[in-house]
Amino acid sequence: MSKQKERGLIKIGAMLLSFGMVLSPQLAWGQGLQDLFRQAEEARQAGNYRGAEEIWRQVIEQDPDNAPAYLGLGNRLRDQNKLEEAIAAYEKAIELDPNYAFAYVGLGNVLRSANQLEAAKTQYEQAIELNPNLPGVYWNLGNVWAELGNLEEAIAQFRIALKLKPDSVPVYNDLGDVLLKLGNVEEAIAIYNEAIDLGSQYVSSYVGLGNALRENNQLEQAIEAYKSAIQFNAFDASAYVALGDIYYQQQDWQQVVEVYQAGVNLQEDYRVYTALGYAWQQLGNLERAIAAYEGAINEDPNGVLAHYNLLESQRLLALEDASNAENDENISNASDDPSDNEETSSPSDDKNEVNSEDPETPSPLAPIARIITPVANGVNIGTGWLLENTEDRALVLTSREAIAHASSLENDQIQVEFFQPSETGILPRYSAQLMHITPEEAPTNLVVLQVTGLPETIQPLEISTELGDREVELIGHPFNTDPWQTVSGNLDTDAQPVKITANLAQGYAGSPILNQDQQAIAILGHVGAVNPETETPFTPAITETGVVYPMALIQEQLEAWGILGKDIAGK
Repeated sequence: MSKQKERGLIKIGAMLLSFGMVLSPQLAWGQGLQDLFRQAEEARQAGNYRGAEEIWRQVIEQDPDNAPAYLGLGNRLRDQNKLEEAIAAYEKAIELDPNYAFAYVGLGNVLRSANQLEAAKTQYEQAIELNPNLPGVYWNLGNVWAELGNLEEAIAQFRIALKLKPDSVPVYNDLGDVLLKLGNVEEAIAIYNEAIDLGSQYVSSYVGLGNALRENNQLEQAIEAYKSAIQFNAFDASAYVALGDIYYQQQDWQQVVEVYQAGVNLQEDYRVYTALGYAWQQLGNLERAIAAYEGAINEDPNGVLAHYNLLESQRLLALEDASNAENDENISNASDDPSDNEETSSPSDDKNEVNSEDPETPSPLAPIARIITPVANGVNIGTGWLLENTEDRALVLTSREAIAHASSLENDQIQVEFFQPSETGILPRYSAQLMHITPEEAPTNLVVLQVTGLPETIQPLEISTELGDREVELIGHPFNTDPWQTVSGNLDTDAQPVKITANLAQGYAGSPILNQDQQAIAILGHVGAVNPETETPFTPAITETGVVYPMALIQEQLEAWGILGKDIAGK
């Protein structure tokens, strides 16, 4: 539900006006109090909630037992987000008049604002018991039920509200939203159309209709609904975003960038910036993709996907610049000495191919892999480490989380990098094939990748099955900083599974756990705690805990796969 709709739902003044109700004092006021009431309402309409609050306090000063005055005061306090004071004002109104239904409604509204949904529901139900003919209260109660997850009960309350006031467009919109969530798509379409036929003044009616049509795979009709929403109100970002989502689904990247750009110009949003960046990337405009990803990170610094996609776009741009520079140099050489044209080599057609010949001794970081796995909207980055490198094969050990929990990927989808100097400063990448993966119910979430074309100069990490060290190190690729980062941690070997405490972030999954002799004694299987009741464990962007699989446990799995040779087991 949009913020615009939510504000309309729970402001008692707006609700009363929407349903044709009039707040009338229960006491016979003198002319002076009537003037103050009028002034308070005029201040509210002008948005001067502080001024309206002061006027209501004047009313209360002159008539301390006036329940409607406390209701008016509570409403204006709530408008200023003074929730505790508002609650006290509504409770005072109820104390003065226990049968004052509107006071229960006001109290329910402020409790809902404070996310005290059960308490809000109780107040709305009390108001209905006192006055069962208030359609707005059924509306608010329905929304509370929806927020509590009881969609069937929400529908029941919305239908009562519409029975009492059949022309209430906002209720139709919310009813359509709930029906759509329940999968009643055809009925949702009918409800949104009914709101539009009533002359809806809400963009949400057209956006809701578009959402339902899209769910029903009526994409062209959904596009028209979203366009109608934009024509109705060109300054509401939701319609642009919804329309952009359809173009994204159709991979119409040019339309995506046009529509999403209009949306983020109206309302900056992490998800839209990220999708906009991916669309620019598909169009080959890497500079604009980078700018969009930077906009996403500015909106949410812990947005993992935007960080990963930004790094990938920056790498692609660097490769593009290097290729252009090489072309310019070749052209310059050909121009300087035409006789050398036949001997001038042309640049490689594969932009990802980088000169990886390294005559020097490989870096100690070389066995640590940086694993790049494509996902729906970009890439996932994780860590692994070289387990074996022979003439026949090179094997990398990692975890499910490091490859985005994928269970099956095409052979050429995963790529890995190792820390090797290169002429361009861009690390070479190697294709990796998913060779082995543990089933979901296994005690470990291990993955073995087979890498193609890895130089034999890169040697595996030394391993040990002794888990004696409590103080350890990890080397990984956290999403929010440079890769190949080392972090210290402490093992809790008494826990089952073994846990580590360290400054971790997404991207560290699959990292080797190193003892003081720089031997791999375990692997970081999962960033964050694991809830056994959760099928897919939640991975926080930043955390202080992780789940560790000791090398002895890993060795059992590797032996079961038949890939742990004596040369490795003996180390």
